[in-house]
Formats: sequence, structure tokens, C-alpha cells
Amino acid sequence: MINWLLGIIKYPVAIVMALLTWELIGILWEMILAIKAEQEIADYFFMGMALYILVWFVLFRQRFGRMLMILEHEFIHALFSLLTFNRVVEIRANIVRGHILHLSGGNWLMTIAPYFFSLSGVVIIFLLQIASPQYYPILVGALGYVLTHHLHTLTVMLSPHQSDIKEVGYLFSILFLPSANLLMVIALLSQLPYDGIEFTEILEHLYALLIYYWETFKLYISNWL
Repeated sequence: MINWLLGIIKYPVAIVMALLTWELIGILWEMILAIKAEQEIADYFFMGMALYILVWFVLFRQRFGRMLMILEHEFIHALFSLLTFNRVVEIRANIVRGHILHLSGGNWLMTIAPYFFSLSGVVIIFLLQIASPQYYPILVGALGYVLTHHLHTLTVMLSPHQSDIKEVGYLFSILFLPSANLLMVIALLSQLPYDGIEFTEILEHLYALLIYYWETFKLYISNWL
């Protein structure tokens, strides 16, 4: 049932995400400026980003690092498979490729999820919600680390030759993935403490924008008819 419903809304969701692309770019730019204004937060955040680059080149650049990327990739497939009530039978990963076996079908969300969803980022978001302020510097650094990891993983994994991209379709991927990744990055950055940015307010703004687009569309159709 869930797979069927997701199939119905696949392209409507992609079109909605595409409509939000420029607005999300503007929001992200404003967030970057806000982060730069909070110098202490920016310092820890950029140190986390630099740490990821150092760790990658020193420890993870070779086969082990690629295997970890593939394992995380397959685990996200499995997570979204479970979230959409598809039973996972097996996960396999090596330095060349990964593979997930599941029962009861599949859907586009579980197929495309690793190309926009940051699992480690969601973990840091959760920790930031429950941590006391004394741990903010460490967690802000960790947020910079996992954001850089997410962007780097995208550059490595995202390719028109990927079987997942072929499965969901090139048109869908072009419409959906840019905004999905922008939204993921915005969700991560909105968790930085003391920056005055709330993710719920961003979602409310995007919802209001979509309502405006819908009302404008209905008005255009009524005038045309």
C-alpha cells in the first residue's frame, strides 16, 4: 500500500521540490551569512569541516573509506525500506559495490534516499536537541564534519551511471535531488545554536510559498477557461 501511494505521488513530489529550488538557494545563502556573523559558531563549524578533509586524506581515502561509504549507502537504503514497510533480508557491501535484498517490493524513496539523506547528520541533530550548552562546541564541530562528509559522499556516489539513478529515472532525479539536498543541508545548518534560525519556521515559509503557487495556478486556470 505504501509503495503504491509513493508511486502515485512520485512526480508531484518531484515537481513541488523543483518549484522550491531557487527559494531554498536563497534561504541557504541567508543562513551562510548568519553563520558567518556568529564568529564563535563559525569557527567550530569550519574546524569540523577541515577535520573531515584531514581524516579522509589520512585514514579513509583508500579502500577502507570507500567501503564505509558503500556500507552507509546500503544502510540508508535499508532504513528507508523499513520506514516504508518493506522487509530487509540482507545487506552486503564491499569496496566495489553494495547490495540490499528486500521482500514485499520497493519504492522510489528507498531507492533515492542515500543521495540526499544524511544519517550521521540526523544523529547530530538529535544530540544537539538533548545536549546541554557546554557540549555545543563539540557538536557544532561534529555538524561541520558530517555536512562535509555528506557533500563528499554525494560527489563520489552521484553519477548518471548509478543503477539507483537509472531506476528512479533521470528526469525525476533532476527535479528532485537538488532541492532534496538543499533541504537536507538547511536542516543541518538550522540546528546550529544561537543563530536564530528555526527549521520549523523555514518549513512554514515553504508551505506558504507552495500555497501561493497553487492559488496563482488556480487563478490562471480559471482566467484561461
